Amino acid sequence: VEGGRIRQGLYYRGARLDSITDAGRAEMVRLGIRQEIDLRDAYQCKGPYVDGIRYTAVSIPSGTESRRFEEFADEYKTIFGLIAKADENPVYLHCTAGADRTGICTFILLTVCGADYDDIARDYLFTNFSTQGSRFNNFTTEFKQWWSKLDGFAGETKAEKAKAWLISKGVSADTVERIREIFVAGYTAQSGGSGDKDWTKYY
Repeated sequence: VEGGRIRQGLYYRGARLDSITDAGRAEMVRLGIRQEIDLRDAYQCKGPYVDGIRYTAVSIPSGTESRRFEEFADEYKTIFGLIAKADENPVYLHCTAGADRTGICTFILLTVCGADYDDIARDYLFTNFSTQGSRFNNFTTEFKQWWSKLDGFAGETKAEKAKAWLISKGVSADTVERIREIFVAGYTAQSGGSGDKDWTKYY
């Protein structure tokens, strides 16, 4: 959508909740979060961590950085299936630090919704405030690799290429369009955006 905006309050990314305080639990409930997605190694997934928030473990093992773009189709299908329900169940997605595994999911979500590179990069660099410290090297290497690798998928824009990537993982086109309708103000799948504008020409 030309001049479009991503709706807020539907999706949060962060770090593990093992040591969450009572104040932290209360804040998650206040924010309206209703779905936690835990991407950590299976042995670390011991939720639920907050009463009243659904817990789903979708393990993407640590040490798999070089394979995360090409593999884990079943996992991405589950993750984005849950994100497609964020209007009813706002999502808290996390791995250990909210950086790498969480990062690629957030990168794809923002890209398929049409955010441009600079805005996606700024969001990713907020990870510098995480418990793991600076992620600048990841931004200049892994992040840029994801952006470039999308060019191997069909579509005239990065948003359409990201859609093709999701479809390659088993996410249905209808699910992708539902995600866009939920997250992008003014977007409708029927019109390709708001009014009579051709949404596909925008990032």
